[in-house]
Amino acid sequence: MPEDKLKCLLCKSTNIAVLERIRTSDIVRCYNRFFHCSIQNELKGYKELQYCRCNDCDLRFYLPAITGSETFYESLQVNGWYYQDDKPEYQSASTRITQTDKVLEVGCGKGAFARYVPTYNYTGLEFSGKAVHAAAAQGLHVVQESAESHAIAHANHYDVVCSFQMLEHVSGVHSIIEAFVTALKPCGLLVICVPSIETFIGMANNAVLNMPPHHVTHWTDEALRNISRIFPVELIELEHESVSDMHKSGYAELLVRRAINNFIGRKQKTLDLSLTERLLRKLTYHLSKVLVHGLDDSRILPWGHSVIAVFRKSHATAATDPAAEHFRETAS
Repeated sequence: MPEDKLKCLLCKSTNIAVLERIRTSDIVRCYNRFFHCSIQNELKGYKELQYCRCNDCDLRFYLPAITGSETFYESLQVNGWYYQDDKPEYQSASTRITQTDKVLEVGCGKGAFARYVPTYNYTGLEFSGKAVHAAAAQGLHVVQESAESHAIAHANHYDVVCSFQMLEHVSGVHSIIEAFVTALKPCGLLVICVPSIETFIGMANNAVLNMPPHHVTHWTDEALRNISRIFPVELIELEHESVSDMHKSGYAELLVRRAINNFIGRKQKTLDLSLTERLLRKLTYHLSKVLVHGLDDSRILPWGHSVIAVFRKSHATAATDPAAEHFRETAS
C-alpha cells in the first residue's frame, strides 16, 4: 500500500508514520510453530504488512488491516485460555451499572460478562454463530448483528455500552465507536477495555496474537484519550489493571530476555525465528522460573495486560446528536 494512501483507522488522518514492515510469511511461520495452525488463507495473498502510528491521535495499527475469519477464531477457541469467564474489567464495569439500566455489550462472545450485570435489560452482539448459540443456551439475549446495524435501529437507546477486548480485532474502528455513541442515550456511559501497548505486552517479540489477523490495532492511553476529541464523549476514567497471576511468568521471561539482549548488544526484532532466538527463549524460560518467585509484591510490578476507558456521552438530543444523524442518513 503506497504511503500516500495510508489513513488512520480511528481519526482518518493521513498524517501517518510507518514504523516497521513485516513479512506475512514470518507471521504464517509463527502461527505454525506456536499454535500449530495455518493462516495462509487469512492473509489474502499480501506479502507485507506495514505497522503504522498516527501522528495525530497516537493509534498504532497494521495496514492492510486484515481481520480474521470465524474459522480462524474457532481454531483459537480450542485453547482453554482463549475465552475467560472471569476478567478484572467485568467487575470494574459492573459497578457502574444499575438494576434499571439498559446494557449493550458489543463482541460479547458466549456472554460471560452478563453474569456480572445487575439488570435483566442486557443485549449482546456477537459475530460468531457458535458463541451466539452458546449464549442463547444460557437464556441470554445475544444477536448476530454488527454494531453499526444495531445502532441504526437503537439510536439513543442504551444507558451503558460495553466492549471488552474487541476493538483491537476490527478494522472499522471509527464506524464502530460511532455506533457505540449512537446507541447510547445522552449522558450514557461507554466502557471500552483493550490491551495496553504501553505495558510489557507491547514489548514482547514473536507476539503474533498481537498482529493481524488477530489484533489489528494497538492502543496507548493517548489514543484512548483522543476518542473524546473525535466523538461527542467525555473521558471520565482511565484505569490500568494489575498484572494477573497468569501473566507474571511471561513478564519474568521478558525481563530476563531483555536483560540478556542488552548485555550482549543484540537488538530484539518484532518477529525472530532464528536459531539464536530459539536458544535464547529456552534459556530465558528456565531462568524466569526463578525470577517469577520474586514478583510477589505489587510495588515492583508494572501495569497489567489491559486498560479500561470510561466515557460519558454528551448531553445532546436525538435531533442534534451528530452520531445519530449520521446513522439516520446511512439508513435512508
